[in-house]
Amino acid sequence: MTLSTHRGGQLRVPLTDGYWIYYLFGGPEYEPELASLLPRLLTGGEYFIDCGANIGYWSVFASRLVAPQQIFAVEPAGDTYRWLAANSELNGGFHTMQRAVWSRSDIPLSISANLERSASTSVSTHGDGPTVQSISVDDLAAGIPPSSPIVVKLDVEGSELAAFEGARRTLTRPSVFIYEDHGSDRASENTRGVMTDLQLDVFYLNPTGRVELVASIDSLGAVKVDRTRGYNFAAAVHGSWGAKRLTEISS
Repeated sequence: MTLSTHRGGQLRVPLTDGYWIYYLFGGPEYEPELASLLPRLLTGGEYFIDCGANIGYWSVFASRLVAPQQIFAVEPAGDTYRWLAANSELNGGFHTMQRAVWSRSDIPLSISANLERSASTSVSTHGDGPTVQSISVDDLAAGIPPSSPIVVKLDVEGSELAAFEGARRTLTRPSVFIYEDHGSDRASENTRGVMTDLQLDVFYLNPTGRVELVASIDSLGAVKVDRTRGYNFAAAVHGSWGAKRLTEISS
């Protein structure tokens, strides 16, 4: 089935996928915090790298904000990737790649996938499932003009810190990284790594549309109150284009 989406985008949806059926046919609004933030970050000249793009929901959304040629969508699972490629064709031909985002490129990673819930696909360096080659964010961004800002969305089901490790060069460019920290992780390991190890400014993306600076790891307990859901955050190098844009939006 094909649905009309944001600003005339077209999204082809597998009716066998319970995750998308739930959200697109009567469930709650899908990640309203990203729907609010992306139009404020993608204003024309920016590039969008969609890591763990799934069927391409956010790449289709972004294709109505910037030229499709400025979008790179990456998805590891073969069945899901075919839907992503189809949605690219429907929306101007944004770049697609069947890879898994990781700390380094060209490593074979094992895929763990749920055929009825594609959003739960994860990868690891061990396992006996089908494999896919890895790619780093830095290699994805290598062909983007150095002065062009980049917005990276990481929805990589537990591989966030590996993805950040493979984005060291991209972090020094004008960039914003959007990632998830799950409510079930009471230690907030993703945000701890981003704030402590990488020393990035982190902002909580409130579903109301507000963007709020995270003062400390301890403060996340008041945000991550539901252990069953994921929470979206944005991060950027302090003083960079990305941090300034997020600060402006939060004001």
